[in-house]
Amino acid sequence: MAGSRSRGRTGSGTLTARDAPRPTAPQVRVAIVAAATSAPPHPEASWSHRTIATQVAGTVFATISASQADWILADLELKPGTPLKAA
Repeated sequence: MAGSRSRGRTGSGTLTARDAPRPTAPQVRVAIVAAATSAPPHPEASWSHRTIATQVAGTVFATISASQADWILADLELKPGTPLKAA
């Protein structure tokens, strides 16, 4: 197929170095969890990974991508808008 490029993914679910998330500071991870488990900003009905990334940038002054927010939440088995369970 002319013009197509591989993005480094194997298709087998195995991550390559290019797919792996960058290390994230603990305060950024906390800000992501805090945003994802709180009410979304007005007028949003729910959080998206993009709005979480924007919220984190305004809270801890760290620029992250929507995909980084997705990786971190997936690692913690959280979805945006899911309240934390009591221990």
